Amino acid sequence: MPASHWRPAARLRGVTTGDTGGRGCGTWVFVVVPALVVGVLVAVVALAVRPTDDDRPTIDGPAAELPAVTDAMAALLTTSPPAAERAAAIGARAGAVGHGLVTIGDELDFAAEFDRLPDAEASRLGQLVGAIQRELSPAALGGPRGDGDRRADTVFALQLISAAAPLLDPDADAATQALNVLPAAVPLADDGEAIVAAVTAGDMDQAADLLEPVLSEAGAAELISGLAGDLSDRLGGRNDDRLAEFQQAYNLELP
Repeated sequence: MPASHWRPAARLRGVTTGDTGGRGCGTWVFVVVPALVVGVLVAVVALAVRPTDDDRPTIDGPAAELPAVTDAMAALLTTSPPAAERAAAIGARAGAVGHGLVTIGDELDFAAEFDRLPDAEASRLGQLVGAIQRELSPAALGGPRGDGDRRADTVFALQLISAAAPLLDPDADAATQALNVLPAAVPLADDGEAIVAAVTAGDMDQAADLLEPVLSEAGAAELISGLAGDLSDRLGGRNDDRLAEFQQAYNLELP
């Protein structure tokens, strides 16, 4: 994997990456998950999840039917896609909103495109991404998902992030778009190039199999945190409050 494709990053409460130029949300609370080590520690994945809560309802069933996914469909889409198409539809709309938040300078133009003002849409997008990440977090880290959900959840998350990535960075090549949202350990993994190739080819079943040794214990939630990190990177280039609106809403889903 070419060195230029590596984006060193730490996933902090899922929001993060590379050099943020001092921007951020202040004090972070996170769970550190071991990452790939090659001679020295080259990447750390840190992912916040909800603590165990006896009052929290059990969330089970396919990822496409989780409450956070249903909420995202209602908030972002004008139609209700079949279950197999929901991840891609939500990801594409999230990518379009994220790109619009960065590229559309006039608030009224943005509202005409997305039916609400940009700060409100940044907040809503953060809440939706955070809720999906929380509901895909495994029980071992305080989330609701069991071991039997891991592979299917990974496929779902791959479909979602791979649909968002090209819209967030349309000028990049396909491999760079994929690496923007994949875990930082992927380029250094033995199968790193094959993982990127599978994602760019749309073969998420193969990508999920190849990713299994690379993903942290957080599984699919780690992939969704990559999308949150990429959105933060894009929004961080603006001189307004949209990054803060996104991150505040996102982090509220991951106390």
